[in-house]
Amino acid sequence: MRFFDDGPSIPDLLLERCDAGRVVFLCGAGVSFNSGMPTFLSLTQHVIDFFDPPADSQIMEAFNPWLEDASAANVPLDQIFNLLHQEYGKDEVNALVTERLQAPSTVDRVGYEHGLIKRISSNQGGQPQIVTTNFDLLFEYPEGADNITTHIPPAFPDITYGSPIDGITYLHGRLASSDAVYHPYVLSSADFGRAYLSEAWATKFIRNLLDRYTVVLVGYRAEDPPVKYLLQGLNHDGQFDRTRLYAFDRGLPEDIEAKWRD
Repeated sequence: MRFFDDGPSIPDLLLERCDAGRVVFLCGAGVSFNSGMPTFLSLTQHVIDFFDPPADSQIMEAFNPWLEDASAANVPLDQIFNLLHQEYGKDEVNALVTERLQAPSTVDRVGYEHGLIKRISSNQGGQPQIVTTNFDLLFEYPEGADNITTHIPPAFPDITYGSPIDGITYLHGRLASSDAVYHPYVLSSADFGRAYLSEAWATKFIRNLLDRYTVVLVGYRAEDPPVKYLLQGLNHDGQFDRTRLYAFDRGLPEDIEAKWRD
């Protein structure tokens, strides 16, 4: 179904599940971009600019190709964050991430997309059902809006025992205060490895979520690290039910199919 001539084609099954409160939106950085938040690339650039590694360092050798052609098969940014953590310290690097994401936005309609998603994702009780890999607090904008429930790792709702998914679940961590001692975010390849592969708590949570809900990806590209690790983790045995997972994307059907084939 298309609600607008140039809008996305939305499967009837997805609309039916959404009306029944059986859909959860999984939101990435693209949702926050129009509110002045950085992309993963510009966030990496911010940290590198601060520390200013030597031009011949391993960090710059890995990062410079991104400045020349961001669409090329470059060293993944999560691996570059791993190098930054090793060189400058995890909490020092992550504190800079906190600083950047707390910077006041100069754009109009901050949180506009977040408000739309909260409305669309609301269950029959009027509560949003959102999981996000973003650290920013824009789903809670304006401050304290609607007394939204928040969940941060590892205290996720226990879906297997029927706990509701109401509110905002911060899959990769929630933005810490600027004076916090620790800034526990999933940023580096080591963080992603623990979350999706070795300890696999993020994969287990999403798998349990998909057992009971349909998940819609918004604000991601197929090659984004969260999506890459998530899809590879779910597809490891070939048994994943694809009708439980949808994504918004733009382009020719054959191109989109090729990108999301994993």
